[in-house]
Amino acid sequence: MMVFARPVTPAEPALNRRLLRVFVALFLVGAILRAVICFGTVGRVHPDEHQQYLEQAHRLVYGYGCTFWEQHYGVRHPLYPALLAVPLMGLKELGVTDPFVRAGVLRWLVALLALAASARFAWEFHRRGDSMAALILMAVTSLSSDVAYAQSHPLTEIAASVPFLLALVWLDRRPFVAGCLLGLPFAVRFQTAILIACVVPLAWWGNGFRLAGAFARLSAGLVLTLACMGLGDWMIFGEWFHTPIAYVRANFVDGVADYCGVEPWYQYFLWIGGGRWTGFALMSVLFVAGAWREWRLAVMLVVFVAVHTALSHKEARFLLPVAPLALALMAVGLSRFYHAASESMRVSLAHAALPALLLLSAIRAGAIEWEQDPFRATAVLLAEAGKLRDVTGVAVCGPTYCDCGNYFYLSRDLPLATHWTGEFQALIEEKDWLAGRMNYLICGDDVAARFAPWSPRAVMSRYGYTLYRLQRESERNTWPETAAIK
Repeated sequence: MMVFARPVTPAEPALNRRLLRVFVALFLVGAILRAVICFGTVGRVHPDEHQQYLEQAHRLVYGYGCTFWEQHYGVRHPLYPALLAVPLMGLKELGVTDPFVRAGVLRWLVALLALAASARFAWEFHRRGDSMAALILMAVTSLSSDVAYAQSHPLTEIAASVPFLLALVWLDRRPFVAGCLLGLPFAVRFQTAILIACVVPLAWWGNGFRLAGAFARLSAGLVLTLACMGLGDWMIFGEWFHTPIAYVRANFVDGVADYCGVEPWYQYFLWIGGGRWTGFALMSVLFVAGAWREWRLAVMLVVFVAVHTALSHKEARFLLPVAPLALALMAVGLSRFYHAASESMRVSLAHAALPALLLLSAIRAGAIEWEQDPFRATAVLLAEAGKLRDVTGVAVCGPTYCDCGNYFYLSRDLPLATHWTGEFQALIEEKDWLAGRMNYLICGDDVAARFAPWSPRAVMSRYGYTLYRLQRESERNTWPETAAIK
């Protein structure tokens, strides 16, 4: 009962030692690269990365934070924010208060777990007699700037891939553990149910369509994890499996998923190709060559992509859970071509492979947007506002609450308001609320002019936004008439 094409093939001890040293070296380089990204950038791939995970972990640890419609509907299982809250609680106990350090630690931990799971997945190909595929997969995973960038963002797509890859590795040796791990991705990200629905029939087929033995242990582990997930929903929401039910209801019955991100069925292929169709054709050849042998892994990937292609709401990040499978299939394909080449050609390929990978990674690094504003700007300015002794509240005008650093970076239990551009006037007209609670403002220079009657004084500017101190009601004799500031 396994999903790999080859059985375990004992390798020579000398080869094991040499390859293990290479794997360790690549892992360390990959870990350092991810540390530079996590601690050196204030970026995000998608608003969910911050508002649904980091912000909610902060709320669990500190007791305050922003909530969003997902929390109001109960469509997110609390497992992943709770897991992130564990190291965040440890940082709190250690007295680490800098929000950028805390964010860097959380991001790096997720990146290291993703890298470790990918490394173990790559090593499995060596255990099954394809050391070249294992080495290629490990090198690409560790050194590719695209992979490092993706793994350095704590999205559920990245987090869900960790237990999923380990479940595939241990499927034939520890089926009960594999079953427990197979259920975890579903609690982290519900779309991984597609992968679970592929693994279970393949495992049953590998067990000779018998329900007993290894398949029974796999099923027991899976049921146990899912039951614990359902119990958690019952304890928090009062309903078994409330979060996946609410997720389906909100996205497919109420149509929330169709409000934005609606793309044609072929959009994923346009994103993958990225206009570089020669490279896409080469990757396709390698993918088919790898899928010809590792057809079970290919089935999982194809089914997952096909289902997402059929759904109207599309985002490039949705395919990240199966990215390790795609890389593995291309690595297997390249290994097959390598072994089919002549000995002289193999030597040339071996000498050119690492420099070519490093060059490609450097070129891609220059094309990646490592920092995103206004998220970075609001995060930096909110962190500075949180350090001020006289701050009693902060208003952020311009960025939406989805694009704002929020309480994770403010790190103070104070009133925080974010407003759409069209709501500036509504904010200004609430002068009693503004005067009594908000005395700092984050906005662009064009927006600050609307608050001229409050004599905004610039404190600091970053990335096109400025932190202003507003004159409070107790500091002035009269308030201006609303008409004067329209």
